[in-house]
Amino acid sequence: MKKLIIVLGAIALLYFSATLIVLRYIESQRNPVKSPPSYSVSAEAQAMYERLDFISDLHCDALLWGRDLTKRGTRGHMDFPRMREANVALEMFTIVSKSPADKNI
Repeated sequence: MKKLIIVLGAIALLYFSATLIVLRYIESQRNPVKSPPSYSVSAEAQAMYERLDFISDLHCDALLWGRDLTKRGTRGHMDFPRMREANVALEMFTIVSKSPADKNI
C-alpha cells in the first residue's frame, strides 16, 4: 500500500510539474510577444482597420496556458490590455479537447 501511495504521489508530482512548468516554458518559446511587430502594415490596411466599428477574434487558446489575462503579457497573442488598445469587442475563448488518434485535426 505504501508503494502505491508513493507511485501515485510521483505521478501527481510529474503531472503538476508538466502542467505548471513545462507548458509555460513551451508557450514562452513558441509564443513570444514581439514589440514592435516584425512586419509592416500598409496605409490602406491601417485605414481600413481604423474604419471598423467592431473587431472580433473568433479563436483564442489563452485558457490553455493558464496565465493572468488581466495583465499585459510577454508571451501569447492576447490579453485584456492589448485587446482594449486594439479595440477588440468580442473574443471567443476555446477549450482544447482530445481528438481521436487517427484524425489529424
